[in-house]
Parts: sequence; C-alpha cells; structure tokens
Amino acid sequence: MKLYGYVLIICLSIFFNIFPKSLKAETLSEVVQLSLLNSNTFKAAVETYNQNYMYKKMATGYLLPTVSLDGNYTIYNPRKTQSDASNTKAVNTKTTGYSISLKIAQPLFNYQAIQQYRKATIVGDIARTQLEIDRNDIIIKTVQAYLNVLSDQEKIKYLKIHEGYVKDLKKASEAKLKVGKSIAVEVEQINAQIAELNYTLSLAQNTLIADMRALDSLVGFHVNSYIPLSDAFINIDIANTSFEDWKNQVTEANLTLILATLNLESSNYDTETLKSGYYPSVSLYASHGYTKNNIDNDKAKSALITDSSIGISLSMNLFKGGLDEKQVIQSRHKHNAMLFQLEQLKTDLITKTTMYYNNIYNGMNQIKSLMSSAKSNKLYLDMTMEAYSVGLKTNSDTLNAAQTYADVLNKLSEAKYNLILSVLSLKAIAGYVSLEDVQEFDKYF
Repeated sequence: MKLYGYVLIICLSIFFNIFPKSLKAETLSEVVQLSLLNSNTFKAAVETYNQNYMYKKMATGYLLPTVSLDGNYTIYNPRKTQSDASNTKAVNTKTTGYSISLKIAQPLFNYQAIQQYRKATIVGDIARTQLEIDRNDIIIKTVQAYLNVLSDQEKIKYLKIHEGYVKDLKKASEAKLKVGKSIAVEVEQINAQIAELNYTLSLAQNTLIADMRALDSLVGFHVNSYIPLSDAFINIDIANTSFEDWKNQVTEANLTLILATLNLESSNYDTETLKSGYYPSVSLYASHGYTKNNIDNDKAKSALITDSSIGISLSMNLFKGGLDEKQVIQSRHKHNAMLFQLEQLKTDLITKTTMYYNNIYNGMNQIKSLMSSAKSNKLYLDMTMEAYSVGLKTNSDTLNAAQTYADVLNKLSEAKYNLILSVLSLKAIAGYVSLEDVQEFDKYF
C-alpha cells in the first residue's frame, strides 16, 4: 500500500508540478523521501508502471464480445441493366439508399486470445515488481550519493588536520634549523609534504563538488544541508537474524528473482500464443440490420430489407510453410535460456547475500578496531611531535605518524558508511528496503 501511496503522490506532483527545486533536508531519511517524490528517474519509473499496468486492465478485453455498428448512405448510384434477349433495350435506373446494421461477435474458442489474456495478467504483476525494484534502487543510490558527500567532507576535514600537524612540524623544524639542530633538507621535505597535501585537498574539494551535483541530479533538487555521522556510531542491530534466515528470505522475496520468475512465466505464454496457428478459432456471431433502396424515386420499385442472422464461424490455418513450428522452436530456446539465467541469478543472489551479511559483522568489528587504532595513533602522533622537538624522533618519524593517523581516520569513515550501505543493501536484496529502514540511521547523524 505504501508503494501505491508513492505512485499517487508522484502522479499528482507530475500533474501539478508542486515540488520546488531547492529544499533543505535535515536528515538522511528526509533526503531519501524527497528523492522518491521529486526524482525524475523515479517519476519516469512510475509512468512506465502506469503504462504497463494497463495491460492487466486490458486482459478481459481478449475474451469479451465485440460490438460494432456499420452504416452507409448511397447518394447516387446509376445502373444500366441489359437483358439477355436481343430484342430488349437496356434499362437505366438511378438508385439511392441507406443501410445500417448491428453486429456482435463472441469468441467461443480462440487459443491466441486465451494466452494473451493470461499473459496480460502477468504483465501487470511484472510492472508492479519492476516499480518496487526501481524504488529500492532509488533509495540505495540516494543513500550512497548522500554518504559520498559526507565521506568527501570528512576526507577534507582529515586532510586539514593532517596539514595542521605537518605545518606544526614545519615550525618546529624551522626553529631547530635556526639553532643548528636541524638541516635545511628536512624543511624542504616538509614543504614537499605540504604541497602534496594541498594538491590532494584540491582534488578532494573537486570530488566533493562533483558528488554534490550527482546527488542533486539524482534527487531532482538542490540539497542545501548535510548532517555528518556521529562518532558514537558503532553497532547496528539487524534483529539477530541468522544467515540462513536471510538466505531463505532472499530466495522467497527477492524482487529481481520474482521478476525473473514472472518473465519466465510470461515467456511460456508467448510460446503458447505462437502455437495458436495449430488450433482453429470458433466464434458466435449475430447481426441485425436494415437496407433501404430508392429506385428512380418509384415507391413501387423501392424496398426496405430487414436482415438478421445468427451463426458460428470457424477459421483454421491449413498450411503456412512451417512458420508457426519454427517460431515455437525459437521461443522454446529463448525460454530455456531464461531458465538457465534464473538458476544463475539464484546463485548470484546467495553470493551477494553472503557478502552483505559478512560485511555487516566484519564492518562492526572493523569500526571498533579502527576507533581504538585512531585513539592510539593520535597519542603516538602527539608523543612523536614532542619527541621530535627534543631530538628523540626524526623528521620522517613524525611525518609517517601523521600520515598513519590520517589514514586510520579515513578508513574509519569509510567503514562506517560501508556498514550503512551493507545493511540497506541486505534488506533490499531480501525483498524491500523501506523509508523506515533509512530512518533507523537518523539517530546516528
């Protein structure tokens, strides 16, 4: 029902154009929600869904009777009649008139129409499943794009912290150089490190701009506000569900798998439709009409004809050069290929489920480890800076300590964002990722 709610809201937004181009989103879930409402990609997916879902509405049309009304009016129709007798003259007449008839035809047996009816009901389910897949895809892509921006911002933050340590080291090295406790090459080495950091910082800022534009393009409006991830983010509860439970849920509820199964079933109906050439088609028809002819404006010669009929029509192909048979064989090969692809898809989904599941628990352990490593490396860097100032550590020791600390901070940031994506990806591959699933992460921002 939530899916249909989004479809209704989006259809109204398309008609009335009610959403602005720039909004301030306070949380990750708000960005995702606005993306679902304002994304041109998802709007296109909704329109495709509405288009394809109409096939389900059209299904009964293949089996219901057809009713038609035919009529014509003859304004001028000259005729010349010549008798076979040689001694008679040709008779010229002028005829005007009209005719009208009502016709009804009801299929009694039409193998092609039956298969098209069955396929049409499947096409509606395919449309709904595809829309759910597109919705999941929009959510995951929006979250990933949002986290990319946060990751870029944190990378810039850590580069500036790193740069600050290196600049402090430069001051200490210059002070030591003045009193002869350092050499000029050490200062040059630090200057080279600062130049490299400035270059890396410039690249990071350009990447941030590109990722922000990518998010704006995906969401369909300009995001003005981003909330960074809290330092308290460590554990994520996924209801203590075992891997076997997740695997079973993926096997039963994965949308891509459901879509592939529906397409396989639809392929069966395509094959059966092609077999329609082997069967006759039988229809019941009835008609009732009137024909009025006026001949030379002579009432004696004019007539009103009433015509009614009821009957059964039979049509069957006797020979088409083997075309139907070849098309059926071709369709069977296509069906077999889809069957093998379905089995491969099941294997690939289990592999991805294993990867996402392991990424979650490995990610939580990695975050804990990196948080401890960040604290210890921070202490080691501060100690190294002090030791360098009194001559117990070298210039290279201090630069390496600063680089190691910055690397740990970046890895910690990446681990947190990868953990969020792994959780949402696991839920998406298991069938459905909801806005509530995204809202669970708002407390960490």
